[in-house]
Amino acid sequence: MISVADNTFRRNKMSDRYRAAHLEQASELYVNVNVRMDSTAEWADYVLPAASHYEAWDLRTQGYHRFCNVFTRSVDPAGESKPDWDIMALLAKKIQERAIARGERLYCHERKSRA
Repeated sequence: MISVADNTFRRNKMSDRYRAAHLEQASELYVNVNVRMDSTAEWADYVLPAASHYEAWDLRTQGYHRFCNVFTRSVDPAGESKPDWDIMALLAKKIQERAIARGERLYCHERKSRA
C-alpha cells in the first residue's frame, strides 16, 4: 500500500481502529510519501521524501468553495525529495520494468468482496 501526504493516523477520529485496519491492508508493504516524519510515516516500511508546498507545482482546492489555486515551484526540492507526481511516475515505471523482466504481460485485478 502507498499513502501520499496527510497524517491520516492522527487526523482520523477513530485513529486506533483506523490505523489497525489500514496496517492490516498493508501487511506486506506500507510505503508513505511524506514531507516529514509524522505519526503516519512512523508506521511505514519505507518513507519516500516528498517535495514541500514551495518545491513543486500543485493544484489545490478547499472543500468549502469551488476555487482551485495553482501553486508554482519557488525553490528546488531539498535533498532527494521529489514532487508527488514524479514519485508516482517513477514507481509506476519501476513496477513496469520489474513486471516485464519477470515475464508478466497482463495484470487482472480481482476485487475481493467484503463479507
